[in-house]
Amino acid sequence: MEGKEDITASNPLPIIVILNDASFAYDVHSLYQAFYPHTAISVITEAFGTGDADFFSHKKTADAITADADEITFYDASSDEVRCVSVKGMDRKAVKNELKRLIYDTLSKRENRTLPWGTLTGIRPVKLALQKLNDGAAEEDVRSFMQSVYLAGEEKTSLAIAIAKRERGILEKVASTPTDAKTAERGGRS
Repeated sequence: MEGKEDITASNPLPIIVILNDASFAYDVHSLYQAFYPHTAISVITEAFGTGDADFFSHKKTADAITADADEITFYDASSDEVRCVSVKGMDRKAVKNELKRLIYDTLSKRENRTLPWGTLTGIRPVKLALQKLNDGAAEEDVRSFMQSVYLAGEEKTSLAIAIAKRERGILEKVASTPTDAKTAERGGRS
C-alpha cells in the first residue's frame, strides 16, 4: 500500500462508493455506515459497466461496484484489488445478499473486525427468524441460515431466535383467545 492514500484513515473526508445500480444504494450505504459510523459515506450511482473507462477512473479515491445479470464486480480502492462474484441465474434478493456479503467481507478484512449482526442493516432480524420458524424450520436451520446468508454472529443469532420464539408464543396465545362477539359489537362494553 506504499504510496497510496488510505481511504479508511480517520479524517473528515467522506468515503466514496461508485455504484452502477441505484436500487442497491441504500443497502450499500447502510453497510458502509455500519463499518464507518463516524465517517460521511457518499454513494454515487452511475450507469456504467466494468468495461467502461469511467468505472476505474476513481482509482485510489473510491470503491466501485457494478452488478449485472451475470456478475458483481467490486473494486477495493484501499487495496487496488478487483473481486468478482458470479450471480448468473440468481433472483434479485439473492443478488442483493451476494453483493452485501462481498462488501461485508471486503470491509471486514480491511478493518480487521466483524459486525455483530453481519450484513443485517435496516432489517428486523427477529422477523427473519420468526418467518423461518413459522415455515417449519428447525432452530439449527434458522441459525445456519442467518449465519451463512447474513453473516450474523453467534450471539446475535441466538438472541434473534430466542426473541422470535417468545414472539411466536405470544402470537399463538393471542390467536387462540376466543373473542366475545357481543362484547366486540358493544365496543368493548359489557
